[in-house]
Amino acid sequence: MVLVAGEAGIGKTCLVRHFVESLPRRTPAFQGACEAFSTPHPLAPLVDVAGQAGGELAELVRAGAEPIAVSR
Repeated sequence: MVLVAGEAGIGKTCLVRHFVESLPRRTPAFQGACEAFSTPHPLAPLVDVAGQAGGELAELVRAGAEPIAVSR
């Protein structure tokens, strides 16, 4: 897991997009992003990843599981 942080507009999204595109074709890569609100939704990036990864993680998120259950 990698966290990319920085000021708005410095190229975080571009950096991540370039990195993911440079991976070997069958390498799984999931991305999530924080919301631009002053108080972001807890675990929002994990929810983004769940939708891409599928499986048990996606099922937990769809079922509205508590954040602690999703993060295990």
